[in-house]
Amino acid sequence: MKSLLLAAALLTPVCAAAQTAASATPMATLNTFVNAFNKGDMATVHAVHAADGVTIIDEDAPYIWQGKGALDAWLAVLDNVGKTKGESENAVALRKPQVLNVSGNRAYAVVPVEYTWKEKGVPMHEPATMTVVLHRGPAGWKIDAWSWNGTPPQRIGK
Repeated sequence: MKSLLLAAALLTPVCAAAQTAASATPMATLNTFVNAFNKGDMATVHAVHAADGVTIIDEDAPYIWQGKGALDAWLAVLDNVGKTKGESENAVALRKPQVLNVSGNRAYAVVPVEYTWKEKGVPMHEPATMTVVLHRGPAGWKIDAWSWNGTPPQRIGK
């Protein structure tokens, strides 16, 4: 699945409808991001991130991606790690935000998430939080930066 996500990310143009759909609130943007990621809709994933680049901090090396190509570079690492580990059926679920601060055209959120997948057929999960910074511009709320604050992955049912 991650291979398909990467291919879609590199081949699909950003769609204006996705930009509008995510613009109403910071949480609407985050929900759009996660739902699009789960569906493999990389045009929408790109549409909700800042066009001039983002900063991503995640648990796979090199651990930080910054700038205009950061999202695609992160997706490539995610794809490679997924292939190496034999991952499939990846999905992220957002929970109610623990923190949501909005000050003018800037927002900061800490949101619990649950990442589930199969690793070589074994159901796995990772409770985590995402810390996200967004800005509101003419096209609505866009993601400037986010970090994945994970816990050790666990088998489901153990």
